[in-house]
Amino acid sequence: MPDRRWVIAGLRREAHALPVQLFRMVVALLAAAHFTRLLIEVRDFSALDGLIDHVMVPLVYPETRVSLFQPGTPAIVIVVALVAASGASLCILVGWRTRMCAAIALAVAASTYRWNFIVMYLDDAVVHLMLFWLLLLPVEPSLRLREFIREPREALRRWSAMTVPGTAVTCLMLNVVLMYVIAGVWKFDSPLWRSGYGLYAALRLPVAAMPDAWGAESVPLLRIANWTVMAIEPFMALPMLLRPGHPLKAIGGVLFTGFHLFILVTLGLPFAMLGLLATLILFFGAEITAAAARWSASAVLPPVTVRPALTRSGRLAIAFLVVLFLATTRRIPVIGALNVPAYGILWMMGVAQDYRLFNWIDRVNFDVDTEVIERRRDGNVVVTDHVRYPTSFRSRLLLAYLHDIRWLRLPRQHRFQMRMSIALRLSSWYCENNPVQGDVQISSRIYRLVPNGREFVSNLVVSDFACRNGRAIVRETLRTVSKSEPAGQ
Repeated sequence: MPDRRWVIAGLRREAHALPVQLFRMVVALLAAAHFTRLLIEVRDFSALDGLIDHVMVPLVYPETRVSLFQPGTPAIVIVVALVAASGASLCILVGWRTRMCAAIALAVAASTYRWNFIVMYLDDAVVHLMLFWLLLLPVEPSLRLREFIREPREALRRWSAMTVPGTAVTCLMLNVVLMYVIAGVWKFDSPLWRSGYGLYAALRLPVAAMPDAWGAESVPLLRIANWTVMAIEPFMALPMLLRPGHPLKAIGGVLFTGFHLFILVTLGLPFAMLGLLATLILFFGAEITAAAARWSASAVLPPVTVRPALTRSGRLAIAFLVVLFLATTRRIPVIGALNVPAYGILWMMGVAQDYRLFNWIDRVNFDVDTEVIERRRDGNVVVTDHVRYPTSFRSRLLLAYLHDIRWLRLPRQHRFQMRMSIALRLSSWYCENNPVQGDVQISSRIYRLVPNGREFVSNLVVSDFACRNGRAIVRETLRTVSKSEPAGQ
């Protein structure tokens, strides 16, 4: 075991102030962009008449009631809250009341996450995590953006000569390391990842950025990449904890960057990937500070010393890290009993993390082809793709439930009701967003992703309805047509 005094000294060690301030600015920009996207999505997801049944969600997931938004909350209230959170993010950027504004932004982000719970994903979780850490990091007093823009050399000269309590900085870096250790180790629990087809299936999912780019001919190469990911991911972030100038630290940084850029290109998830890449500013804080000092002709960098005692935010950061570790212990004998209460504490704090990244592939490795048929009043029958149809990342997550593909735990007794609710709301959404006066049928062919391509599962009539003056009159939903591949498909 490591010497206890060495561990305590490491936690009390100071950190350079400049990287913390740069990290704050990057998180503020990401949060502002995230809230802007949530504003754009209000009509489809957050509105009471959107694609999500906001009465049913808290009945299925009672924990989502811990929120600023309760069943019946009108869309205008959510819009006002998101605008306020966007303003708070900009205040974080300019350096005004950083912690107070981070608390406001986190409260709105967590509430929106819970309001639209069934379509939450990694982008949401990482933005919440970064906002939470701004409450603990030594970000005040803050480097003002105006100061940085007007006199960049002077600002960098002054801030590169400053150090701050480093406990929370160290804990955030350990949080990131823990994420990849657990995500990597848990992939060995996945039959698809162990067999070499996990990465292929993940890249072929309908939610991927370019699922059609990977055919059966890509399988041999992707199997090698699959096992490479399994070998590297658990240890990828560890070298970045080494001392400045250590050659392995640079290698770790390159692997970390390449890993996230690959996910960004193939799967999307821009806020998650850019947010995690932003932590490189802290991992390489000493190198960044030295470069800034050289550019600004600063004096010799101040020594990074060990403080005699932990600060209050430092103690809170350590406590958070301990609770976070306990929340990841599911299925581990004895200690795993603490998983649920620890996760409950995180939930109350506005943080929700599950580090089993991409090992859910075994239960969602399906593909779906959707067809829209319009029977117009003039007698024409048109099979068309030239219609407005929900295609965003959240839409694809939501529509997966229609085909009984579940990204979240969903109790069996609620599954059909949830699918029915989405089908009815999709019918209404279609009529409101397309100038159709006639009958419409939305049907799907469901396939399981297998190494040689796709294996047909079933045909499903999602909804059969009539559009009349922008309103849907639904005749039929969720009817399985056949369990065999139709002729000509």
